[in-house]
Amino acid sequence: MLEILHRFKVGYEKKYFVKMGIEEKVSGKLIGIISLYAIDRLNNNLKIGFILNREYWRKGIMSEVAKPVILFLFSKLGINILEAWVHPSNIASI
Repeated sequence: MLEILHRFKVGYEKKYFVKMGIEEKVSGKLIGIISLYAIDRLNNNLKIGFILNREYWRKGIMSEVAKPVILFLFSKLGINILEAWVHPSNIASI
């Protein structure tokens, strides 16, 4: 776990990517991660990815989490293009 956190820190410091945790409201337990990567400052675009513990699927969590993050990216950071990769079998995310 410390190695993963170290890689997250280095990636953030070098502006390669940003990782944000998703926590369960009641317990504060880490249940997922939001990744911003392939950051292209010249053209103001990036890619976004989400990982959520399977136990929390189909509870509306990703919709709740994604909306303010995406709004922030477009309204405050001036992102022009946001690309998301979705696994073909993940119908709910599509």
